[in-house]
Amino acid sequence: MEKDIIINNINDYADYLGVNINQIERAIYKGTSCGAWIYWDNKGMVIGSIVEGSDAEFSKTFNFPVNINEINNWFEELEELTEEAWHEANEYWIY
Repeated sequence: MEKDIIINNINDYADYLGVNINQIERAIYKGTSCGAWIYWDNKGMVIGSIVEGSDAEFSKTFNFPVNINEINNWFEELEELTEEAWHEANEYWIY
């Protein structure tokens, strides 16, 4: 786990990611296996992902201020949830 880094606004999160605010959406999408998305406003941000081949969608809202560990833990969980849902919806078992 990282130190207690507090994200007070979307600019703090962009700085944490090492990108400018206009690159956040692409950085999140490209930086995750699940192709996560992010939306934000002055109060917080929502991070989630859809699962191709299914109706599954997962998201979580983070209100500012938020500890970076909460966000990073969500990305780990999101990757697991989307992978599991993808396999459930897209793998065909032949007996």
